[in-house]
Amino acid sequence: MNARIRHRLRSIPLLILVLGLTSCFRKPDRSQAPVEVPPSFSAGGEGAAPARWWTAFGDGQLDKLVEKALAGNMRLRVAWDRLAQAGAVARKAGAPLWPEISAGASAGRTRTVTEMAVPRGGSDSSTAAAAAAATTAAVDVETRTKDVVEYRTDLALNVAASYELDLWGRLRATKNAAAADAVATREDLDAAAMSLSAEVANAWYRLVKQRAEIELLQRQQKVNSEYLELTELRFKLGRGTAVDVLQQRQQLEATRGDLSVARMRRELLEHQLAVLAGKPPKSVVGGERGSLPELPRMPATGLPSELISRRPDVRAALIRLGAADHRVAAAIADRFPRISLTARGETADGKLRDLFDDWLASIAASILAPIFDAGRRKAEVERAKAAASETLHVYGGAVLVAFREVEDAITSEKRGAEYLANVSRRVKLAGRLTARTRERYANGGTDYLPVLVALRAEQNLEKLELAAKLSLIESRIGLYRALGGAWELRPPADDEDDIGESR
Repeated sequence: MNARIRHRLRSIPLLILVLGLTSCFRKPDRSQAPVEVPPSFSAGGEGAAPARWWTAFGDGQLDKLVEKALAGNMRLRVAWDRLAQAGAVARKAGAPLWPEISAGASAGRTRTVTEMAVPRGGSDSSTAAAAAAATTAAVDVETRTKDVVEYRTDLALNVAASYELDLWGRLRATKNAAAADAVATREDLDAAAMSLSAEVANAWYRLVKQRAEIELLQRQQKVNSEYLELTELRFKLGRGTAVDVLQQRQQLEATRGDLSVARMRRELLEHQLAVLAGKPPKSVVGGERGSLPELPRMPATGLPSELISRRPDVRAALIRLGAADHRVAAAIADRFPRISLTARGETADGKLRDLFDDWLASIAASILAPIFDAGRRKAEVERAKAAASETLHVYGGAVLVAFREVEDAITSEKRGAEYLANVSRRVKLAGRLTARTRERYANGGTDYLPVLVALRAEQNLEKLELAAKLSLIESRIGLYRALGGAWELRPPADDEDDIGESR
């Protein structure tokens, strides 16, 4: 057995030991959430929420607004750009798994000028011979000089290849981490789209509520004008006082002030909707709708364990946890030797037709093992493990927030429905009270103060009823958003060629 074979056999135990060390890291099982998962939610309906949940309201204007926002919103376009960057980073991280091949070529031409002495009167064709003869014979004749120009062509071509053997999985772990980051970025995009659709729906129904409130205030302004006419008439007839007239004028001015504020809020909401759709603030992006819609049937909430897989933000947190595990594996593998292979071939000649006839080739292998780095690689392993632990807790927090948001929406809708019913009953009672007190005032049975108090209470309750209806709708929007889900989300038209098909 020759020395080379004996040397290779002696290296086998060392290789087995190193492979055993790399197997010390096992990717943790992340199939279970790191927090307690409740068996069910506190309530749930029987309705089926469509993937595009906003269509459940049956509002064509809302459907158009959401579609405009998904296509033109600047924040969503930023999310698409981040996804494209993450995809490029993932492809870059996977490149070292393949050999790197490079080629080079060079060409040059050298011009050489030599000064020669020749006898004066000698022919050009025998300048060199004449000069030699003149030198040899030592003939004392007059001479002259002549430049001799020579050209030389140099051509060279070289090809090189290098490849690192990924024995310990460092390169593959790095690639897998970057690929997981890209997938998580896609989940971030879906979460951003879900939040955007909810934001558009909330802004739209706030706008509808403001329009309804403006109509309500205009009716209240008309009623207050009629009451002012009544108090002025009674004052002229000597049955009322100037205080009654002033109080009612103050009530009328208050309504006019509320009307101005309501119009301001309507315009601000129109600006917000336009910007959400990717348009300038003064653009018209929504049609007219005069009243808030009735709530559709409450959707089925499903099981909390199912919510974890439906919510894109929770899925993103889980995927990033897997990426952190891959980075721990890469940090551990970085402590072991790196083995690289290189190959090179080159040729050179003065003529192109002979350039490929004679090649000089070389193949080499190298191993680079860390011996002393002042604990840098060990510290990186510890940092990667701490980062993975942090990501685990972020994932647990995302799960808990998802559960809380569903329960918050359920509670808000349940108590909001009770509150709306209470306010509606109070509005009816206030209307009856206002009618009775006005009748007594017209017949001289009371002064104007009870009428004014009843009128203010009724009008405030009417505005409160509108706000309660809006709050109930916002609770339902919050429930749809909290339940998650996904739909086919395509990139903007001008980005489709760069990003490719969406899932």
